Amino acid sequence: MNPLIFLDFDGVLIGDDFRPTVPVRHLDPSRIDMLNTLVRLYNCHIVLTTAWRHPMGLTQEIVDVLVRDGLKEPERIIGQTPYLPGQSRSAEIRAWLDQNWKGTPNFVILDDLEMDDLRHLLVRCDPKVGFSDEDAIRAIQILSGAGWAWIEDEEDKGAA
Repeated sequence: MNPLIFLDFDGVLIGDDFRPTVPVRHLDPSRIDMLNTLVRLYNCHIVLTTAWRHPMGLTQEIVDVLVRDGLKEPERIIGQTPYLPGQSRSAEIRAWLDQNWKGTPNFVILDDLEMDDLRHLLVRCDPKVGFSDEDAIRAIQILSGAGWAWIEDEEDKGAA
């Protein structure tokens, strides 16, 4: 199965240093280029975790923004995490996996929020900078093998 990227926008594809000329839903093309490289290298699918999904859902508008700003393979977007008011983003990711994924997933989370129990699969971007070269290296490290550890941790907790 293809690895997954759980993707936030604000603080990842938009850093504080990115100032679009038009202040309407723009993402930083340089950060999308790095995302494209990650998707291509690992044949990843993308699941959106961004808060942009709350008012709009997974609409063509979100896909159009990604494509307009540089996403090369929009067909790689396979869904979005559910909105669970009062729950953490980690809980939303786990809910999506429970509903949509069979087997042991290999994934990375690109976000500027903390992920409590999924932090070892998190590339926590500095919201002032967004998805950086160092973040891309960490994502590659996770997708290259560290993405399996949380399943074992959960199984160990259940056996205790």
